[in-house]
Amino acid sequence: MVGPHSGNEFLLRSFARSLRARNRSAKTISSYLEAANLLATHAQGRDLLTLARGDIEDFLADQLERHRPTTAAVRSRSLQQLYRWAVAEELIEKSPMAGLSAPSIPEEPVAVLDDDAITRLLSIMNGRGFEDRRDTAIVRLFLDSGMRLSEMAGLTFSEIDLDSDVALVLGKGRRPRACPFGDKTGQALERYLRERAKHRLARSAQLWLGGRGAMTDNGIGQMLRRRAAPAGGSGRT
Repeated sequence: MVGPHSGNEFLLRSFARSLRARNRSAKTISSYLEAANLLATHAQGRDLLTLARGDIEDFLADQLERHRPTTAAVRSRSLQQLYRWAVAEELIEKSPMAGLSAPSIPEEPVAVLDDDAITRLLSIMNGRGFEDRRDTAIVRLFLDSGMRLSEMAGLTFSEIDLDSDVALVLGKGRRPRACPFGDKTGQALERYLRERAKHRLARSAQLWLGGRGAMTDNGIGQMLRRRAAPAGGSGRT
């Protein structure tokens, strides 16, 4: 992190305030500030407003050496937002990132489960225990709704309407969206909720519970990969 008395700290505090005023999510704000702090560290604490295009390019090259292209591209876009804001606030005349493209992300075919593999997957999770009930409900809700991983992880107990068979999610731009689901998914959710009521964290507002607390998007992703491996997959998204 930048030092407690540095000009960068005051700059980023103001930037964060502007993001909150624009109703950006906490996750988005954290991502933008993380990129800015990493850049400041790479630049050895120099004032972020004095950096030139070459400084940004050096930073992004370093990120590409350390991380996947996707990570470097996200940090590039985060810094674009910082410098656009700085220009709008008349803190600098021109962004050092003007005309600078984000690192390219090579296309990587993503394995998906075909119909037979999905049938095998659901068969594998056909137990009566807490995790089988939970994981079956998650998979079926994904299949019916097509919601994003972050939306699935963010679901709260109160956002599942079993009378109307709809899940209410907060999507991109913090816009609410209704995701209908079918009878088999509704049945899977009811079975999970009966098991969830016995969980030591049953009073948690978050819908999906693990052994140590609410499941994160990373935790759900890990569960899906672990469950899908023995079922097999083919094709591309």
